[in-house]
Amino acid sequence: MEKLKQAGMSRVDIFQSEGHPIVYGEWLGAPGKPTILVYGHYDVQPVDPIDLWESPPFEPTIKDGKIYARGLPMIKDRCSCMLKVLKHFSKQLAALRSI
Repeated sequence: MEKLKQAGMSRVDIFQSEGHPIVYGEWLGAPGKPTILVYGHYDVQPVDPIDLWESPPFEPTIKDGKIYARGLPMIKDRCSCMLKVLKHFSKQLAALRSI
């Protein structure tokens, strides 16, 4: 949530659901302008049957010099990139408004 705040979101919240929580951030500082939606989801294999897995669930494991992990968002890299773009945009917008 801190990353969303740093990116300039005016509202940041976590909504509980029957499944995974929903992370939400918004900035509504440009009425009448187009909306940008950034969406990501978790795509995780269930823990059971646990005896079929070679490593513990939700813990990164190094095997043959590679990192294996379950339970990560599929678009983590794209979310990080988008947050950096939003943060930069927010700073530029603030600079333009001060002119």
